[in-house]
Amino acid sequence: MGIKDIFRKKETPPVCSAVIVAAGSAQRMGADKVMMELGCMPVLARTLLVFQNCDAVDEIIVVTRMEKVMEVAALMQEIRDKRQGK
Repeated sequence: MGIKDIFRKKETPPVCSAVIVAAGSAQRMGADKVMMELGCMPVLARTLLVFQNCDAVDEIIVVTRMEKVMEVAALMQEIRDKRQGK
């Protein structure tokens, strides 16, 4: 083993992350846009499903306000449960 082998970086496949920004205050709209229903499903749920069904995306990161964390987490769990048939 040579010196180059010691310092060689591990070969890892590239990772694609989808970052969904859902942190607006909705002041102008008067209601939280990402949680509004669009065709019987919240807008954020539709967005999550699109990225979840994309083979190129390895992980989904949702950025939201602190007071929305539990609501967003519950929505994500609901989507996961439906996809797993629970």
